[in-house]
Amino acid sequence: MNGKMSKKILYVFFLFFLLSEAIHSQGKITVNDVSKLFNKGDFSAVVDIATKAIKEGTDIPEFYYYIGMSYSKLKKNSEAIQFLKLFLDKADYSKNVGLLRSGFQEIVSIYKADKDYSSIVEFGNSFLEKLKAEKDAQQIEGFCKNILVDVYREAGNQKMSNNDYSGAQQLYKKVLEYKPNDIASMQKLALCYKSEGKKEEAAEYYLMSAIEWKSWSAKVDNLLPLVDLIWDEEKFEYYAKKSEQDPVSYNVILAANDIKKHNYNNAFLRMKNIEDSVGSKGSISYRMVDRFSTKLNKDPLLFYSFIIAFPDHYAVGSMLDTLSILGRNSPETAKLIRETFVPSLTKLIDENPEFVSLRKLFGRIVDLKFLGIPENDKTSAEKIRIFEDFRKKYPDDAGITDIIRREASLYVDVLFDYKKGRELYETLVKKYNQKNIVPQLAKCLINLGENEQSFILIKDFLSGENIGEYTKFQVGQLLIQANYFDEGIKVLSEIISTTKNSVLKRQAEDILKDFRLYLKDDISFETTGSFVVLGINQKQYYYTNFISITRNDPVLFQESETIDIVPFSKDRKTITCAINCLSNTEISFTEPHTLIFKENKDYVALLKKTVPFMPDYWRKPEGVSLIFPWQDIKTEKIRVVRDCAIDSETGISTTMFEGLKHGMKIEVYFSGRAGRFISISPEPPGLVPGSTMIFYPSTETFEIKIKFKPNSNVLAYYPKIKISEETVSESMVDSVISEFFLKTQKTSFNVLFNEKIRLRSVLRRFETIYEIDEKIDI
Repeated sequence: MNGKMSKKILYVFFLFFLLSEAIHSQGKITVNDVSKLFNKGDFSAVVDIATKAIKEGTDIPEFYYYIGMSYSKLKKNSEAIQFLKLFLDKADYSKNVGLLRSGFQEIVSIYKADKDYSSIVEFGNSFLEKLKAEKDAQQIEGFCKNILVDVYREAGNQKMSNNDYSGAQQLYKKVLEYKPNDIASMQKLALCYKSEGKKEEAAEYYLMSAIEWKSWSAKVDNLLPLVDLIWDEEKFEYYAKKSEQDPVSYNVILAANDIKKHNYNNAFLRMKNIEDSVGSKGSISYRMVDRFSTKLNKDPLLFYSFIIAFPDHYAVGSMLDTLSILGRNSPETAKLIRETFVPSLTKLIDENPEFVSLRKLFGRIVDLKFLGIPENDKTSAEKIRIFEDFRKKYPDDAGITDIIRREASLYVDVLFDYKKGRELYETLVKKYNQKNIVPQLAKCLINLGENEQSFILIKDFLSGENIGEYTKFQVGQLLIQANYFDEGIKVLSEIISTTKNSVLKRQAEDILKDFRLYLKDDISFETTGSFVVLGINQKQYYYTNFISITRNDPVLFQESETIDIVPFSKDRKTITCAINCLSNTEISFTEPHTLIFKENKDYVALLKKTVPFMPDYWRKPEGVSLIFPWQDIKTEKIRVVRDCAIDSETGISTTMFEGLKHGMKIEVYFSGRAGRFISISPEPPGLVPGSTMIFYPSTETFEIKIKFKPNSNVLAYYPKIKISEETVSESMVDSVISEFFLKTQKTSFNVLFNEKIRLRSVLRRFETIYEIDEKIDI
């Protein structure tokens, strides 16, 4: 009985002990508990329970890690750094590699976010010192150095951008201490020393970078500035000896020495051998020529020697262009090129059929043969003979189209042989499918009187794709030259509305400014047949270079009258007419020029014209203009007062208008000679800086203010102003005539046609222009 009781007591005691242990173990905080809370993002709880565990005597390093990382997530950086550093001090470096990396990187990231690079340097140095005493820490040491390399390099870049070259050098050298082959830091050190004027130190690091690079192109990026630094001191042999183990660096440095001594053949022979081995195909030598040619005053022999050494290099074309420029600026150089370079290059082509790229440049070499000699019929004929011989010798050569184009250009632009030019251009277009030659072919057709064929050719050309703006501009001009005005104006108007090239836009506008629309779109030639519209244009032109136009200011005044004969027909043909002008006012001259007779008190001008019929609604007036003498007058019809106020920073040019009429147009031209344009008030529609500013005021009075930043020597500026008004009226006639009379207050016009013709209407246009010239006081 007693034995059973004692066993029961022992059993109960044992259960109590196990239960006590279980209860105790359930209250103990583990790393796993903290890790789970951290991963859930409950960072405040992590700090609380891990801190509690440490206070209760559980001094596990991982608790410090999670506290520090949680503080970092909570943006409590100083606390984060404190606990992460404690973790790094307490951690077992053989077991906690992942956490050690993470903790170290987090401390660096916090400092980096605050741009506290000095603390990173101090912390990194002390931590790496600590690692030296640890066993099996090589892995973590390598990781930390890589992190520090990136940070030190970034810190160095920051100091370098602030011109703290000394501070940057220390950081880049620290990078090289941890990563000896870091090319970026070598290059930065070279730049730092170069900025400080320390050529030798800079050259050393450029050389280190060049040797370290594997790519020949990257090597050259460093070798060229190295040579710049040693050029004057001539330390080529010294640096070549230091780079003997690197063939590219060694040979580039010695070749640069030869170039400086004008031993170009030796230089390029040396470079050709090394370039063949690395596959650079002359590109290293080309970069050397490009870099050092200015040091040698653009010695033409340097460019020529490169061409001889690397005749198939892509840069040979630009080298030939450079020789051409040098020859145009120096008769002695031109003679050297003509008499020495060209024969040698021609021989090189003849003896080496494999030099296809050089043969494609034969046309440019021919130009060099005549460099410095004025272009004339004799030189053109000689060039044509050379081109013809080339075409016979190399009929299927890749460069044959350039030769034909050059030959055709000589026929057309110098010899004015449009028939031969047409044959050659047609060969390019039809045989070689050179569609870009169509405008040149069209020009020949127009000059041969084949306008319709030219029009068909151009229309087909315009239907193609990828036609450049300037080519379209040329085509528009050709259409107008061929008397296809509507089509030409359509092309040029499209360019004006779409181009961003202000020069091209202005050129197109200048062409179109004299064209007028004589018919409305609803008139059909099918029903009306052939007819003529006569136009009478009277112009009054007022001009002054004074500041203002007022009733007390005299202006120059001139009148002109023009009669236009504008034939319309579906079919293109010509008519001949005689125009007799009888004026009661003295005529200064006529356009086109003709003799002026005085009969009694009247002045007489006679002219015959051949005028083409065409279906174009737009025409350029090409009638007979009578220009009357200039007069000094005063006008009260309009008043324009200009004023200007300038201080050191801003100028305000004000123009006040009075007496304006509805429909008047004001044009303002601001010149960059006055300074930089800022703004104009009111702002005209479609304002483009540098272009004409146009206004259509609706009131009798109007004011324009231009704000600009004046040039330093400008005291006052008054922009050019043009005011114009135009009224147009049309009287229908619709009669078949062979003679017609028109009268103005000054002139009687008698028009006689060589055949009966239907006169549709008479257009009368009256134009008044006031122009006040630009004035600038300096």
